[in-house]
Amino acid sequence: MWNRGYIPRLVTTGLPWQDATAEAPGLAPGTQLRVLSRDAEDGAMTCLWRIPAGWTQPAFALAADEELFVLAGSLDEDARHIPHGSYGFRPRGHLHPGVRSAGGAVVLAMWSATPRCFGVGTLEAGTAQAVPWIDTHEMAEHPTPVEGPVPGINVRILRRDATTGGMTLIVAIPPRWEEPRSEHHDCVEESYKLSGEIWLREDQRPHTLAAGDYFFRPPRIKHGPMRTAKGTASLIRFSGTVVNHYGPIVDG
Repeated sequence: MWNRGYIPRLVTTGLPWQDATAEAPGLAPGTQLRVLSRDAEDGAMTCLWRIPAGWTQPAFALAADEELFVLAGSLDEDARHIPHGSYGFRPRGHLHPGVRSAGGAVVLAMWSATPRCFGVGTLEAGTAQAVPWIDTHEMAEHPTPVEGPVPGINVRILRRDATTGGMTLIVAIPPRWEEPRSEHHDCVEESYKLSGEIWLREDQRPHTLAAGDYFFRPPRIKHGPMRTAKGTASLIRFSGTVVNHYGPIVDG
């Protein structure tokens, strides 16, 4: 799932849209994907998923764990309305109710394997704990639970993986925040920037991440110093328990 190439910065607005059914067999036709990263071994991928107004999909089960975050527009599942800013997680094989979008939507989709669609009840369900749809706008922010960074970072934790210790969360950094040190982690860090921008030096190369940009950072990639003038917010996934290591990378 996490065996993907290093992507320091991907400007997603420049990527072509492609037919989603080519990547998600069994999906109702009409939607499109921008593939941001992919594991060539198991088909795990992170995508932007564009859904047109009036699209519908009957109930199904997916052959992958699925994390969805609604970036724009809205969805409906049965009688439930799912607005912009909503997040949900379903383990593989679990019921995915019929879904539709009256006005269209753009969704950040994160799948743990090739997202093949099957009939309800045809797959063995995964054992991970599902996360029903959350309107993240209604969540309170809390100081980051990760030790070490300069104060000011607040988070909304959307999901924790009980097996790996990994997390999916929204990270908000205030204006004029600055981290003078370089850091690295022992786990994968994946991010889609929701708003604002941040300057950083990564693996000795400076660049700025802006709204709509994406990165996939394998373990032990040094990043920092970092600073943001106007503040920034990102959806971030970690593949395991996050520990900030500052200073040089030590082998062994």
